[in-house]
Amino acid sequence: MNMIEIERALRELRLSGIAETLSTRVMQAQAAQEPFLETFGAMLQDELDRRRSDARYLEADTEFARYALASDSERTELLKDWVSPDLIILDDLFLARRISEHAAEVLQAIVHQRYKLRRSIVITSNRVVQDWGKYLGDATMATTILDRLMHRCAMLEFEGKSYRLKEAAARIAITPESS
Repeated sequence: MNMIEIERALRELRLSGIAETLSTRVMQAQAAQEPFLETFGAMLQDELDRRRSDARYLEADTEFARYALASDSERTELLKDWVSPDLIILDDLFLARRISEHAAEVLQAIVHQRYKLRRSIVITSNRVVQDWGKYLGDATMATTILDRLMHRCAMLEFEGKSYRLKEAAARIAITPESS
């Protein structure tokens, strides 16, 4: 395989970290006359680093509670960790319905900063957006957050029973008869 074919194969395999640094790593290896395994190991590390920075999953209520208890320096670091990835997933937002003032402020900061940087955000919630003002305790803040989220979004709304309830009902229906 030549370089063009290798780069095409890396794209097809979705190895963007290796694809991004391949030329640099090849030149470094040639200049230092590094053994193949060292160069290959460095390329795999590039891929791992890239993947660790493409996406971040957060259980919203848990992470926001952690933020509220953190020191100022820890809060700064948490916010940086939540803004920097290409994609962040906030799962089960408003699970406990009302969130603290600190949580509302950090949610607004995350959404605002990610919006400016054009970074993706996925939010899952069982709460309708019309009620977000109640859950945040501030209708204006809810409008600000929703304005940025809805500007360039794809909103998916699911109706019906929870898959967990369906699975539980199926398990109950299949229970063996007692002797």
